[in-house]
Amino acid sequence: LEGLARMLEWGHVCPTAPESVGSFPFSETVDPFIMEETPHVFFAGNCLSFDSQLIHGPDGQTTRAVCVPAFSETGIAVMVNLDSLECSTIYFEGEEVLEDA
Repeated sequence: LEGLARMLEWGHVCPTAPESVGSFPFSETVDPFIMEETPHVFFAGNCLSFDSQLIHGPDGQTTRAVCVPAFSETGIAVMVNLDSLECSTIYFEGEEVLEDA
């Protein structure tokens, strides 16, 4: 979550591109990774476990940051209510579905 919070603070989705992350070359005047607006939901997939936090920006923005674990390894799906930004998980085990609020 700390990495997501820093990217929101910096307003940049990929602050190390293109030096350490392969990306399409772009001109020095245009950076496609800059966030023009603060998103309501900001997530990263393939995390080790589920985690979530509301992050408040300096201008009153609120963003739900979510770490989504690899479904193939954990059987966990994440749901976000876009009206309230509340977050919950659903666990899939074999034929069963277990909900966790």
